[in-house]
Amino acid sequence: MISLIVAAIKRLLPRLIRDLPWIACAFLAAGVYWQGHKADARATQIEQMKTDAANSEAQWQSRVRGIEQERQALADSIESHYLQDEQHGADTTERTISDLRRGTLKLRRQLAARDATDSLIAAQHPSAARDYGQTPGGLRQKDAEFLIRFADTADSRTRQLSACQEYLDGLSR
Repeated sequence: MISLIVAAIKRLLPRLIRDLPWIACAFLAAGVYWQGHKADARATQIEQMKTDAANSEAQWQSRVRGIEQERQALADSIESHYLQDEQHGADTTERTISDLRRGTLKLRRQLAARDATDSLIAAQHPSAARDYGQTPGGLRQKDAEFLIRFADTADSRTRQLSACQEYLDGLSR
């Protein structure tokens, strides 16, 4: 059996040596083809990855724009509401001061200032004063207007803080 194998190798060896360059060229061509095919596949894969990345970026930008638009709409709504409240507060303050000046709005008796004549008479002639139990002092109209405006300023700050809080609550939703 071994002799048959040796005889076959002796017979094929000259052909193998003669055809060896062709076999090497065939293997080389197959390798080049395989590497080229793999390179094409890699290039296709890279192009697909670039396309996927571009699509992903476009979707991300679209989502970001949507979020920005929602937040801008929220801010616009809150600002509009805040400005209306501010105008209403300013109108209420001016109306209150106007009512105070016209006399349609009166301070509580304990806060109102007594007439200067009552204070002077009580100080100089205690027996001639009308109300012995009342102490001098109280708010003058100018002081009352100042306090009303001061309270409006405090209310305005409260409205500002409420608007800020509303915006922050809207962002966390």
